[in-house]
Amino acid sequence: EKIVETPVICNFLYRRCGDAETLDENRQRQHEMVNSLCQNDFNIQLSLLIWVEFSHPGTDLTVQVQSVFQRLSGLLTRLEEALEDWGWWQDYKSRPIMMADCAIWQQLWVIDHLFGPAAKLESLPKLHDFFQTCKHRNQFEHYIGQHRLQLTGWPGEPPAIERIRNVLNG
Repeated sequence: EKIVETPVICNFLYRRCGDAETLDENRQRQHEMVNSLCQNDFNIQLSLLIWVEFSHPGTDLTVQVQSVFQRLSGLLTRLEEALEDWGWWQDYKSRPIMMADCAIWQQLWVIDHLFGPAAKLESLPKLHDFFQTCKHRNQFEHYIGQHRLQLTGWPGEPPAIERIRNVLNG
């Protein structure tokens, strides 16, 4: 294929790993919503924020960072509430790790990486606990450490992240 699309890849992995086959219809919908939220709502906002100074020269970075940060904080709060309402955490403890679990952990890592201490993930106790104690956290962190992942692949990303962190963390 000429075009690699993250939601398509995520959906392929979701089906290929057998997640859909082990879940009832209601749980499948919940997992699909989580995957969509992580890939669309979080990734797009975070990527646009990293690129904002390059794509919109002269933009007020402080305004953009604070706006995106508030929006994402609200999404995280709603995600934590939805997962609790769905009984996700009890279900998670009794099943193998699934694509949606990986997507949640990855987004928490990205938000922590991008916003630093200002992310205040500890204010979301269930998500924070999951981020800290995820079944495969060691493997995820090992992979990230080996590959020095950039979020967008843009060469200007590291200094952009530093400027974003400085806006929120002083």
